[in-house]
Amino acid sequence: MSNVGAVRVAVRVRPLNQREKNKNSKCIVEMKGNQTLLYNKTSPGGDDVKRFTFDHSYWSFDKTDSNYTSQETVFEDLGTEVLNSAFEGYNACVFAYGQTGAGKSYTMMGYNDEVGLIPRICEGIFERVAAETDETTKFIATVSYLEIYNERVGDLLADTPSKTPLKVREHPKTGPFVDGLSVHEVTDFEQIQTLMDAGNKHRTTAATGMNDTSSRSHAVFTVEFKQASFVAGIPSEKSSKINLVDLAGSERTSATGATGQRLVEGGNINKSLTTLGLCISALAERSNSTKKKKQQNDETLPVNAYFYFSLSLSLKQLIGGDEEIRRLENERQAARQRIADASTSDEKAEAQKALIEIDQAITAAQNADKSKLEQQIVASEQMMNAMVSDWKGKFDAMHQIMEDRGLAFREAGRALTVESELPHFVSLNLDDPLATGIVLYYIHDGTTTVGRKDVPDSEPDIALEGNDVLDQHCILEYDPEEENVVLQCCGDATVLVDGVPVEDKMTLKQGVTVQLGQDTMLRFNHPAQAVKLRRERASDVGLDKPKRPMSWMVQGIRHQEERARREEERAKQAEEELKRLREKTILEEAERHERENAAAEEKQREEERKREDETRMLEMQQKLKELEEAHDRVLTERKQQEQERIDRLAIAQLEERERQREEDLRQLEAERHEMQMQLEQMRLKELNKKEIKGSSKRQFADIWDIHVREHTLKDGVYMYKVEMALLGERWYVWRRFNHFKDLHRLMKSKLRWVVSYIKFPPEHMLTARLIKSRINDDFLDRRATELQEYLVDLISKTYTLPGSPFFEVDRSLLERNVAFFRKGGCN
Repeated sequence: MSNVGAVRVAVRVRPLNQREKNKNSKCIVEMKGNQTLLYNKTSPGGDDVKRFTFDHSYWSFDKTDSNYTSQETVFEDLGTEVLNSAFEGYNACVFAYGQTGAGKSYTMMGYNDEVGLIPRICEGIFERVAAETDETTKFIATVSYLEIYNERVGDLLADTPSKTPLKVREHPKTGPFVDGLSVHEVTDFEQIQTLMDAGNKHRTTAATGMNDTSSRSHAVFTVEFKQASFVAGIPSEKSSKINLVDLAGSERTSATGATGQRLVEGGNINKSLTTLGLCISALAERSNSTKKKKQQNDETLPVNAYFYFSLSLSLKQLIGGDEEIRRLENERQAARQRIADASTSDEKAEAQKALIEIDQAITAAQNADKSKLEQQIVASEQMMNAMVSDWKGKFDAMHQIMEDRGLAFREAGRALTVESELPHFVSLNLDDPLATGIVLYYIHDGTTTVGRKDVPDSEPDIALEGNDVLDQHCILEYDPEEENVVLQCCGDATVLVDGVPVEDKMTLKQGVTVQLGQDTMLRFNHPAQAVKLRRERASDVGLDKPKRPMSWMVQGIRHQEERARREEERAKQAEEELKRLREKTILEEAERHERENAAAEEKQREEERKREDETRMLEMQQKLKELEEAHDRVLTERKQQEQERIDRLAIAQLEERERQREEDLRQLEAERHEMQMQLEQMRLKELNKKEIKGSSKRQFADIWDIHVREHTLKDGVYMYKVEMALLGERWYVWRRFNHFKDLHRLMKSKLRWVVSYIKFPPEHMLTARLIKSRINDDFLDRRATELQEYLVDLISKTYTLPGSPFFEVDRSLLERNVAFFRKGGCN
């Protein structure tokens, strides 16, 4: 801002909310210009008025009032000044301070179509950017959004909210910062709006006795704004930071009725706001104090006052600023006012003298700031020199590597040629689509070993990752004097030079292609041989003698063409296989979801049945208890009545009553016996369920018993009788050979890694080419035995696996899962 350290204070009156209307509250506030008047209605006569003067006093109590202040007016008064400060390179901060329910979030964020200050300021930034961007001026904007809830700092724009709070730290040079806070670069207002909406969804709100949607945390939306341009041909950069703060409202416990967690939140909010207010008040008092009182006022703000709470610490740089210059500015304004109000020439001269002294003090303070800036420039230059020195060290190390390897780079147009003085291999493998570099394998003097990478005992000189590269594949002997490189195979290693297999040894020539195994392709380069070949080629230019055939080159070309054809076929096969795997994966995923849903539904039904059984069991126990109590009461009553009847009635009547009593006792005993039998049946049913659930931990022979014993001819097809016993329950089904095949395919689709190793009876013995006369009883008996062994092997190896249809099942569940074991399930 043009006025250094300028502070603007505005107060706004909102309409009465429903709670206040229900209490028949009256408005005691009146605004005239920039003055706010508070009327004490309880004073005698009601004429007790307190007047307060602010930079702006906004009347938003009644929309029908001609003096009503809209959101647009608030932005024009406050937001445009923030925008101007940002584009001039100054930091700016906007607070919304007040009691809970006072309308802070409405003023800062807005509601529905009534957009608040924060969105309007962000939109104004990019409107100015679009208007001022040209070839010499560029703009970069980044945003961050944090909240302070119960003194725990959280990132509202994090992809996954962290349970660990962020830490507010202070850098000795750059000031306070939030460690780990995410920063997002934005290029237009729509991106800011999206981030703002995402952050607002994560803010902590709750209902209190004064506000149904009370903000329970402080929110700080920060826009860091940089302008890069050229001034007089020299590049320059302006950097500014805009902090838009939506504070949680201060609370009175008696008014909000807060208890529990709401009470803890309110306490933390009030303490942090109190600390922030003390910091601002102390800074204001220090700015307005005279030199004699300055030391006394300094004691009102301890050095570590900012560190009491996260809110005041995170905003320290903004609310503190350059306190000395701001104090002098205030004194200069006061001196000018004294000159205007002076009634005598002496008073006017004294005020002018004071104004001159204040201007001199401001100049001295600004010069001090200039010296600080020069010191910062020197520190930046030292940091830049350190960075240059670091990069120079890295460059020297890289240059040393190039000298040791004999490397050199040669540029021709857009082509870059890498040349080396040592013989080497160049990798020709193009299998990895993500490979972006050129791999060179150097051959040093003497012996160079070639083998598989990550060998436990010894690492070869040239380590490769081919599928069929041996631990020690081949050996290279290099004689610098003879300028020859001899390749020698090791053991049964596969080595081809230009498509020709190498049995023992071979001297490599410049430009040959070496194949190790089936996949690893290398090109051999010998710089010394290449120089000789160039000279021979140059000496042969213009002569009419025929050139010697180079069979190894022709073979190499043919080998490359054949290899390219094979690679193309493999690529097509891989693409088809990938397509099949994707389709299969989609089907398996769908089946898995269906199984999971079915299992969840079955589990839910099982739990419901269990709850119903438990309820019935409790009811029956209760009823049995009531019957026993009734039985005891009947016995007691009968005993009392028996004694009375002995005295009053004859012996015959007594015997009759005795027989009736015994009959009643027998009936009650029968009912109790029946109840006990029902309880026993339910207990056995529960035991049977537990036995099914734990069947995977029992031996196969204790659970299953499978036999394929009989066979018969039906409709021209041989059928086999499969007899089964599961947990003591026996049944049988008739199945064709194809039904066994279908079962095998089903199990292979579910448990391929297990079923693939289970042997299935050979099918060729039942093909149409088999003469029917050879299908006799002995053949069918053998076939039945093979099918029985297959079923036993299949179930015994899969019944303990959770994904198997045989895992912890009884007959009813097995018949639902696999149609093979259900009567009539296979056609």
